[in-house]
Amino acid sequence: MKKVDSQVEFIHNGEEIKATLSTYYDKGIERHSTIMFNYKDINVHISLDEDEKYYFVAPLHCRVLDKLGLDGYKKYEKYLSDIRTIEHNYIVVNDKVYNYYSKLISSSPKYYVVRLKMADGNYLDGTYRFMTVQDHGNKRMLFKNLQYQAQNYFKENKIEPAIECLNQEKTEEYQKKKKWINEVHESL
Repeated sequence: MKKVDSQVEFIHNGEEIKATLSTYYDKGIERHSTIMFNYKDINVHISLDEDEKYYFVAPLHCRVLDKLGLDGYKKYEKYLSDIRTIEHNYIVVNDKVYNYYSKLISSSPKYYVVRLKMADGNYLDGTYRFMTVQDHGNKRMLFKNLQYQAQNYFKENKIEPAIECLNQEKTEEYQKKKKWINEVHESL
């Protein structure tokens, strides 16, 4: 993975704040970005989701710091990290967290199978047309495809994954932390 750093600026309360935007590439494809800056003598490091723009997210974090102070901001960071971890390890549909089936069928070459049962009895498998054997060796890609398929299935059919796949503990944690984050954002 290759990392490219860029010096950028954003505006918060009329002040220009300098930051470092790091973009990570894998095989020439952008995979992830982070932004780091210093605000009120606090080093802020933010992982950006694919659809997030640093010039919106960084000022938001500054407003959260202004409103909550350092201790409140640490809780905010922790909750964001916990939410991101859940979204990267479980299937999330309609703000509910689901377990999915994953198994390594062959180790040479690697061949994973992922699957999720839907409430109507259909199964989603994370595959797509024209997949290669090498694609089946990429568990992260299969998971992302499965996540997309589950969310899309819900959008089109209003059918969630099967109740036996529901992870009640993680769902409660996810909803509680997401609600707190949303309340903070609404109060700004």
